[in-house]
Amino acid sequence: MDAAVEVQPDAATSVLPAPSRNQDAAWLLVGGALTFVTTGIVLAYAAESTETDIEDLYLSLNGVQFDAKTQERYDELVRQGNRYQYLSWISFGVAGGMAIGATVMFWKHRKEAKVAPIITPNSAGVSVRF
Repeated sequence: MDAAVEVQPDAATSVLPAPSRNQDAAWLLVGGALTFVTTGIVLAYAAESTETDIEDLYLSLNGVQFDAKTQERYDELVRQGNRYQYLSWISFGVAGGMAIGATVMFWKHRKEAKVAPIITPNSAGVSVRF
């Protein structure tokens, strides 16, 4: 006698959808955006610190002549502060662009849920796939 053998896949051998390359790229954009936001924050803090250095330079001039060396130090601090400020703006801009790109990629490649009934001779159920 031949007995009919019903083979049911277990959880370990069931077929899972392969991860999307677009979704991987979107997650990389999210990581890049976080990196550039962090860099922008650090650069903005450095610009603020340079401003504090300029204030300290003014405070240390009480009763002291403003000479060429002090002017050179002041000019260098202003250039450094401007450089940090512009770089922080660029970092925030790049982070915003990456965040927009990630949002578009996630939205464009989203998959909707598909619900289907499953009826077999021994059971009934519902299947949901994304």
